[in-house]
Amino acid sequence: MKTDATTLARRFIDTLKNLLFHGLFTLLPAVITIALLQFMFRIIKTWLTPLYRIEPAFLQRIPHSEILLTLAIIVLTGLFYELFLQKIIQRIETSILKKIPLLSLIYFGVKRIAEALTAKDKQSLQQVMLVPFPAPGTYSIGFLTSEQTPNWSNLPGKYLGLFVPHTPNPTTGFYIIVPEEQCIPLDISRQEAMTIVISGGLMPPQRFQGTAHIVSPTKKNE
Repeated sequence: MKTDATTLARRFIDTLKNLLFHGLFTLLPAVITIALLQFMFRIIKTWLTPLYRIEPAFLQRIPHSEILLTLAIIVLTGLFYELFLQKIIQRIETSILKKIPLLSLIYFGVKRIAEALTAKDKQSLQQVMLVPFPAPGTYSIGFLTSEQTPNWSNLPGKYLGLFVPHTPNPTTGFYIIVPEEQCIPLDISRQEAMTIVISGGLMPPQRFQGTAHIVSPTKKNE
């Protein structure tokens, strides 16, 4: 009888442990997601505190009015950019920003990466590839920036220029020159590749179920 009671107690404890772990790991993604969203929300609210202080009194009565006002400003800025500001900003970039060394490096670098990730820009970051980087036997995701061997490199044979972004901040990274035969084209879009990079590989394309597909080097991603 004592043995049966001990066995039942162990089974009960094991079942309770399993239920506890299953419940924990079921709730954990949702809890972490909500916690991160709350953290980001508080940071955004902190950044927008100066805007809240200069708002009219009637707007301050609206909950989170500074966020709504910021969204409205962003939309209106986009509208005015399309209608009036595009040429003015381009003149400012050419006449002022390009003449400030550090500022121009940061500004135009971030702008170039942002433009390259949009569907409109089909010339930059043309192809997603696996490249042997940072050491032989290891591979990183890279984006093809040039299909021609750089004239200034004096390298024999066919080399490709690629941008290898950092994780989790893809606006910085490395420019590398790799022999064409060592580059492996991937059948994933630029957006999917950036998702992999930013998430550290935790969010691969679902359609491949974590398996990278190799395609012809002549195939270009949209």
